[in-house]
This record gives sequence, structure tokens and C-alpha cells, in this order.
Amino acid sequence: MKVILWSVFTNISYQGVSIAATNVDFVLLGFENWGPVYMKDNLANSSSQFIFLSFTICMAVATIFGALTAGYIGDKAGGYKDRRALFATLLVFITLMVGASVAYFSNHRDGFIVGYFIMIFTENLVEPIFLGIMLTLVKPHEREVANSMNLFV
Repeated sequence: MKVILWSVFTNISYQGVSIAATNVDFVLLGFENWGPVYMKDNLANSSSQFIFLSFTICMAVATIFGALTAGYIGDKAGGYKDRRALFATLLVFITLMVGASVAYFSNHRDGFIVGYFIMIFTENLVEPIFLGIMLTLVKPHEREVANSMNLFV
């Protein structure tokens, strides 16, 4: 067990992807919690009922479509072992930047909700891709430990 822990812990590629995934999750979790408060306090004509309903719908629909899209991309890319997985990850981050830009530069609640939807969609799109890439970076007998370490971080 010590050998497996040491092997996973010293795998620089795995650690880099794990740190990147943690940072993306940290930023997106902050955005999820900050979005409704920002919309209520700073965007005109936003009632509490509208904010609750729009963010609830965004969380449900974007989560489902993000996870399904990640599975589709994983199937079309043939897994996460070649350059297509890296290209898919790059496209995901471009989508993330588009969503953040739309939410940031929007002065109207509808534009902010569209940006919020894109961000939540991207969060649920990137999770399976990151996990697939991380688990292919370690040996098959180390995957349980690597997954546990990722969840712990």
C-alpha cells in the first residue's frame, strides 16, 4: 500500500491534473454560490422568486446536459488516452471562458443567466473528462488510490 501511495503521489502528471481539477472546482463552486447573491443585489428587476426558479432550472438542466455531453465526447474521442482528450479539455476551457465572459459583461439578468448556465454546463462537462485523464495517467492497480486522493483533495 505504501508503494502505491508513493507511486501516485510522485506521479507529476497526475498531480498536475489533480491540482487543475481542484482549482476549476474551487472557482466554479464560488461562482455557483456568488451568482444568485450578485443577481439579487446588482441586477435590476430581479425578484427572489425569479432568481430561485432560474438558478434551480440552470442547476438541473445544465448538470444533466453537461454530464451527457461529457459521456458523448468521451465515446467519440475513444477514451482519454490520446491527443483528442487534450483537445476536448481545451474546448471545455474555451467554453468556460465564454460563459464567464458573458456573465461578467452582462448588465441584464437574462445575459447573466445564460453565462451562469454555460458555467454550470461546463463544470459538469469537465469533471468526467478530468477524472478519465487522471485515471489513465496511473497504472491500473493504482486507480482506486488515485481516485480516493482526488476526492480527498
